[in-house]
Order: sequence, then structure tokens, then C-alpha cells
Amino acid sequence: SRFARSSRMSMPFLRAVFLVICAVSVSLGAQSERAAMARMSGELAELWEMPANLQARDLFNGPGGSELAPQADAMFTWIASDTTGFSPGFDVSGPDGRSWNVKLGLEAQSEVVASRILWAIGFHQPPTYYLPAWQLSGGPGGAQPAARFRTDFDGWKTVGEWSWSKNEFIATQPYRGLIAANILLNSWDWKKSNNRIYRDE
Repeated sequence: SRFARSSRMSMPFLRAVFLVICAVSVSLGAQSERAAMARMSGELAELWEMPANLQARDLFNGPGGSELAPQADAMFTWIASDTTGFSPGFDVSGPDGRSWNVKLGLEAQSEVVASRILWAIGFHQPPTYYLPAWQLSGGPGGAQPAARFRTDFDGWKTVGEWSWSKNEFIATQPYRGLIAANILLNSWDWKKSNNRIYRDE
């Protein structure tokens, strides 16, 4: 299967959490049960899945759970620096060899919160974590400030970018819910290059 995820959220507010959940729940509830089931059995599952067992879902650690969470006391190895976007960052590897994309700056914390909200309401998200401080070996090296750490699940492969304006989900209620969620979370960087299509092999 393959699915799309979106990133680059900024400054989410607690009030938005309730509004997002209500807005998406109401819009999805307007569909007939038969139509919803028909769509969920097809391509729509690549974008959105009905969230199950929310009471047991680990919203603190997200889809990667505590098992994939990077450790603040670990030493990460510098691979490359990223200076192309609004926020600076690095590509690093952890002690176990896992690769991470690291984002510094004001977006780091809010992006993790936004990712958790989207995951909670049924949209696919990569494993994403927040570290208030961490250590880097190589490159600029030394103690580093708060950062967002993002990795991929084992077996995921990036197969392309995902367009907001040209995709097969535009006529669906979950797509409209995703648009509403982005607006309520104050997302401002709606570029195709910020979205990825993954293939789960």
C-alpha cells in the first residue's frame, strides 16, 4: 500500500484541537455508512483511516511509539546540514544507525503537536518526536537546542511528492477535513515539496 503525509504546521492552539476533531467528525458523519465503507475499501485508505481505539492510542509518542523514540542522552552523528527551508536542520544518524531528519527553531515543537493531532483523527504520519536538548558529533558538533526528530518506518520507501491541487482525493470528505485541519492548525507552507508519497513494501 502507499499513502501520503503532509508536514510543516506552525503554532497550533489547544482550542484548535477540539475544533479540528469536531469539524472532521461532523463532515465524515454526513456521509452515508454505505458510501463511507465503499470508499474505505479502496484508495481512500491511502490518505485516511478511521481512527480506532483512541483511548489506548499513545498520543504522546505518536505512531512510532516509545520504541522508536530518540534518546536525549544519545550521541547523534552529523551527516549533512539543511539550510533550504524556513527552519535550519540536519540529517543525522543515531547510535543504532537509524537516520533522522532534524528540524531546529520555532517550528520544532508545534510540528510535533500538529502531527499528533492529524494522526489522532486518522491521517497517516511518520514517526516524529521532540527533544528539548541533544548532542551532535561531527559538523557543528556539541550541545544542540530543542529539535524535531523525524524518521521513517522500516520498509517505507519515498516514491514521490504529493500535490494539494492534483490528487485523487479532492472530492472526498477526508480530504476536505485535511484542508480544514491545516487551516485550523495555522499551516502556512502549502508546498508540494513538503509532502511525500510513501510505499509500504
